[in-house]
Amino acid sequence: MMTCGRLVVLASLDDVFRNLEILSNVEIGDKLVHDDRFLHKDASYLQAITRTFMKMSRWKTVQFIKNVVDNANKYLLILSKSTDDASTMNHLRLITDLKHSIVGLTKMKQTYSADKEIHIEIDIVIRDINKLFEK
Repeated sequence: MMTCGRLVVLASLDDVFRNLEILSNVEIGDKLVHDDRFLHKDASYLQAITRTFMKMSRWKTVQFIKNVVDNANKYLLILSKSTDDASTMNHLRLITDLKHSIVGLTKMKQTYSADKEIHIEIDIVIRDINKLFEK
């Protein structure tokens, strides 16, 4: 989700798919950063310096992930109302990608196990994803 002043703009479906794919592939110890549109694994040798320079924090990254999940939920609602084949395929892919992202989020929780606040926030994201499938 991008913001333009106070207006919140829905991210493109392709952006949501890409970000969920990144989340799905998180391994224990991976650190994530993001720009305006995408999550990235921080592969730099000086992660702490990079994150400080880019004004990134765990908190901001988790908030970005919450926005990705929120966008995915909005697309689930939109796509569930469409009956064409492309919408049905995208709807099924979105469900699959959301379920797979839980695996990466669980590994992310292990990475930040010493940071109880982040641990709780990631639990909330996982709970929110699971709620999508209770409907």
